Amino acid sequence: MGTDLILKEDRSLEGDAHLFQRRRSRIERQKHAAGTAGALMTSPPVTIRPSATIGQAVRLMTEHGVKRLPVTGLDGRVVGIVSRADLLKVFLRSDAEIARTVRQDVVRRTLWIDPLTIGVVVRSGVVTLEGRVERRSLIAVLIGLVRYIDGVVDLENRVSFDMDDVARSADLPLPWTALTPGPGR
Repeated sequence: MGTDLILKEDRSLEGDAHLFQRRRSRIERQKHAAGTAGALMTSPPVTIRPSATIGQAVRLMTEHGVKRLPVTGLDGRVVGIVSRADLLKVFLRSDAEIARTVRQDVVRRTLWIDPLTIGVVVRSGVVTLEGRVERRSLIAVLIGLVRYIDGVVDLENRVSFDMDDVARSADLPLPWTALTPGPGR
């Protein structure tokens, strides 16, 4: 929106349109000639949900060339605004510091996993986890904890497991089914 208003005041956009001008230049000229807010605004509005990741917000802003994103609830009402400055605050933490926090605070201290069994690589705030854990359920916990570390923009999971303690096998009877009499008992 700020960029749209600046275009309105840009005197270099006055004058005749050129036959081979680019689409963006044409849109800028139209905004300059706008007499109403409706003609000046970016439409359709580019919005994001509160549950979106920081990485998704960055990508959306970059793709659409906007500096602010209205955050909308399920009802479509604006609940807040995310700016580039807000997103930049996340990047103020170094990749090395993020990696150290993942290894020491999450892997070692919280989950009690040997940090040498989980590889942690961080590039521009994107954490890549590799390795193997004993139980499948630990992967979801690990991912959840890492996502909430300040500075983590996105996460790529390449962690595997030895034992699947999440999926229930139909072959294994549950303790309460052994107590329930079946047909003909």
